[in-house]
Amino acid sequence: MRLAIAGLTTLVFTGATLTSLPANAQSSAAAAESLYQEGQRLMASGNVHDACIKFGQSQKLEPATGTLLNLASCHEKEGKTASAWAEFNEAIAGAVRSGQKDREAYARSHAVALEKQLRKMVVEVPQAPPGTEVQLDGESLGSVALGTAIPVDPGEHEVSVTAPKRKPWSQKVKFEPGPGNTRVAVPPLEDPNAAPQPAPVFAKGEESTPPPEHSNPRRNIGYIVGGAGILALGTGIFFGVRAKMYGDKADREQNSALDYHFQEKYQNAGIQHDAAVDDHDKAKTSQTVALVAGGVGLAALGVGVYLVVTGKERPASTARVTPILAPNTAGASASFQF
Repeated sequence: MRLAIAGLTTLVFTGATLTSLPANAQSSAAAAESLYQEGQRLMASGNVHDACIKFGQSQKLEPATGTLLNLASCHEKEGKTASAWAEFNEAIAGAVRSGQKDREAYARSHAVALEKQLRKMVVEVPQAPPGTEVQLDGESLGSVALGTAIPVDPGEHEVSVTAPKRKPWSQKVKFEPGPGNTRVAVPPLEDPNAAPQPAPVFAKGEESTPPPEHSNPRRNIGYIVGGAGILALGTGIFFGVRAKMYGDKADREQNSALDYHFQEKYQNAGIQHDAAVDDHDKAKTSQTVALVAGGVGLAALGVGVYLVVTGKERPASTARVTPILAPNTAGASASFQF
């Protein structure tokens, strides 16, 4: 008989008895039961990794909803959120078919909780040729994985992309734990039969490379400083929008707290009030960053334009922009040496 998940739940998950089975089936069932019991023993002793291996081997020999629930719970404890989530969902289907309400409820509650923690992989291949397939650690995910958020277990995995008449591409990718998407940008797959580009042919006396253009250090510095200013302005705009979003959210939460207070739901009111305070702090921090980045960006952009416009004739050796940050003040100072 298959017993409860050791140390994880008080539910009792029983397996099938070994009756009236052919010799080979009895042998497989006996091996599966032995592996299952060994997995429980390892789980009880705290050896989660080896316990997961035993449960997996048992499930492969003799699939059973009870074993699958133990395997899913083991993977959940091991931190393999995607594997555990998929196994709990599979166990839900098995429990529904057999009418086991307790197992269905147990699996469903864990699957819902795990779904909020899933790390997902999005593989992007520009101009993917027909027949492109994605593989994760050597296991094919097919062509449907392209551009689709696929749950993956945290840790390092090898992502491979193949296509007919193209060179395969692969790379090690580390997926951090916690919810979110990790995008894997794949370069265009090369055609191994493509003819190499011919080398240019030059007439007699023709230069093989064009003469270098005159470089003006003052204008070069202007382009660099101006570009940095544009980036800083973009950062300021981003954090400005972020401050507005958190500010509006804090207002809504504070209003909800007042409503709960009037309804004498003080616990809910406290939760909403704490959330409002937290979002208000985030809004204030984002506003400060937006002011600093915006001020620095405007100053740097102005300096960059000045250097480019005035750098046509004489170069400038150095230009320096220093950000200024004080209470309710943001900006920058610039200095030049000619």
